[in-house]
Amino acid sequence: MNANQAIYGVATMCRVLAVSVSGYYAWRQRPPSARARADAELSSRISAIHQYSRATYGAPRIHEELLAAGIHVGRKRVARLMKAADLCGVSRRKWVTTTVRAPDARPAPDLVERNFVAAAPNRLWVADITYIPTWAGFLYLAVVLDTFSRRIVGWAMATHLRTELVLQALNLALWQRRPAAVIHHSDQGSQYTSLAFGQRCREAGVRPSMGSVGDCFDNAMCESFFATLECELLDRRRFKTQTEARMAVFEFIEGLCEVHGENVAKLIDSSGGGSPYRGLRMMPRVTRWAPSSGVRRLARYPGPRLGFPARTSKSTSIGSEAFGNKRKRRERMKRFAGIDIGSERHVVAVVDEHRGVLVKATPFGEEAAGYQRLVELLGSPQDCLVAMEATGHYWRNLFAYLVSAGFSVALLNPIRTRRFAEEELERTKTDAVDALGIARFAAQKDPPASQLAEEGLDELREVVRLRERLLQDCGDHLRQLHRAVDLSFPEFTRYVRSLNSELATALLARYPSAAALGKVSVKRLASLRYDGRHRVGETLAQELLDAAKISVGRHQSEPYQLRIRYACEDIVRLRQRLYELDADIARRLERHQVGKLLTTIEGIGPQTAACIIAELGDPARFGSVKALASYVGVIPRLRQSGKRRLSGRRMLPLGNARLRRALWMPTLSAIRVNPWLRAFYQRLRAAGKRPKVALIAVMHKLLAAIFSVARRRQPFVALQLFPPDGEAAAGGAVAGTGVALTAK
Repeated sequence: MNANQAIYGVATMCRVLAVSVSGYYAWRQRPPSARARADAELSSRISAIHQYSRATYGAPRIHEELLAAGIHVGRKRVARLMKAADLCGVSRRKWVTTTVRAPDARPAPDLVERNFVAAAPNRLWVADITYIPTWAGFLYLAVVLDTFSRRIVGWAMATHLRTELVLQALNLALWQRRPAAVIHHSDQGSQYTSLAFGQRCREAGVRPSMGSVGDCFDNAMCESFFATLECELLDRRRFKTQTEARMAVFEFIEGLCEVHGENVAKLIDSSGGGSPYRGLRMMPRVTRWAPSSGVRRLARYPGPRLGFPARTSKSTSIGSEAFGNKRKRRERMKRFAGIDIGSERHVVAVVDEHRGVLVKATPFGEEAAGYQRLVELLGSPQDCLVAMEATGHYWRNLFAYLVSAGFSVALLNPIRTRRFAEEELERTKTDAVDALGIARFAAQKDPPASQLAEEGLDELREVVRLRERLLQDCGDHLRQLHRAVDLSFPEFTRYVRSLNSELATALLARYPSAAALGKVSVKRLASLRYDGRHRVGETLAQELLDAAKISVGRHQSEPYQLRIRYACEDIVRLRQRLYELDADIARRLERHQVGKLLTTIEGIGPQTAACIIAELGDPARFGSVKALASYVGVIPRLRQSGKRRLSGRRMLPLGNARLRRALWMPTLSAIRVNPWLRAFYQRLRAAGKRPKVALIAVMHKLLAAIFSVARRRQPFVALQLFPPDGEAAAGGAVAGTGVALTAK
């Protein structure tokens, strides 16, 4: 009825539907019932289980998972909620038998007789082989499955069907479990009836057992696992390469479910019914587990963990302080929100610590009402970490609002989240997918929360970058002026060297071409004031008039005069704005403790110091000079692997390019005006270093001075340890030039 209120009145709709108006409004204001709230919570848990099964589990297996997690509900209720949420499992297709029996082989007796119930682990194993189609040809998979827990205890893949395939699977199972008199049940395939397989069983004390030929029920449990594999993986994907198929099968077997680091097979149907987790809870901790392969596994769905004691080792008991802080933060944070930043609309999604979806991707606007809706979706800020990409400038208002509301907010580099999304092999890229990916990135990586910049730093950064923008605009207009002057009056630059000077802009703004300049008298041109005080002078005026009368650009028309006049007016206006910004930056820098101290280093002026503070904040936050130099990018070029070759420059294309540009000219000037840097540069050149290599070393030394001043909070001074003339210094007889960085 809410959707139709713009067309029909409430009273009319209630009369048509035969309900009272008061009853309708009472229904709208009535809160959800306890049953509805319980269904909503259960639906969230069902969605998490369904999602982490890759949308393969139906109502029976989700019901088993809930029971294993201690949630006792009916299966019909699970089916009803799945239908309401439009969730469904996958169905199986008919299996194709591919077993080939060796005619001259003698099979082992059937010790199982279709009774796949074991009283304890490592009593009965079932094994079989299946094929995996790829575009590059068939792959063959051999597995060994423990009937007690329905866990895959051994498996192997190869491009052939030789006996080595089943031997590899058996050896892995033996290495992991160390069984005693276990029954190994399989079909009568030639691999299992071979002499090599029989000899390996005798050596390990394994009792082989084989079913009849052409009867899948004699190995029903292993066939059930293969049916699950085909239904949930092979029927839903097509593999281009065998490597892709190997990784997919590995993740299906080893990485889908995790119980305290152990790889558990998926829920498999069996004739005995029940959940395999019943067996896992009963299994004693005497088994030697295989080491982790190092491949990232999906987290378990939200729910209580099984009652296994946590594994301990020396490597985990001894941890750094940073790791301990991260673990404490992980214990504190239970919810992780990811926000995909947009210009006018953002999207938020929330997951729990196991990456189960708590809040689906929901959009909200860049406005007060949208921010309020976001806070309602996030809930309490005590156990919630909000992660967002630092995309352009759109995140700034939202970041300040969330931090002021008490949330922990982590700003992420978009490159990291893009690489994380590539690991998941996402097929589509939407705002909802990006928000959910950022939330899962935060749940897995647990990035540290970002802090608000110190007071005044953001304002200083904005002013510094505005000045850089005006400098670029001024350079663009100056290049346009050069082009127009070269066409209309090319002889002008012989007498006025710089078009960026006040003399050049004053002359060209008044007389923008050779034809216009040739019509004025010498006296009038000589009396022109270009900076409010100085005049052009008769000598320069006469030279310009003589050159204008014979200029090769006298034929240029009026559009070039307009271009020159407008360019000069823009340059004058930008120059005035730059003067105002320089004064503003100097005032702001005077109030900043570290920025004011940086100007005590010879070669670093107020503008460079302001740029350093704007880009770095406090340089002392870096642990060392090497860390600061690495951030700036003042590091030597290394030999890289692959075919990529860098150019002849002496630095890697890494680090803060804006800061390197800001330090380049101060480095050149410091070599001329700073005695200790000049001595350092000359010593490197005398040692045979190339000029650019020596300049980068000087920039590194300049960063060391910046770090020293920021850490000590004292003005900079260079101490002369050794006399420059080679005489013996006090306290020793060492010759040469040496400089120490210290503070007054």
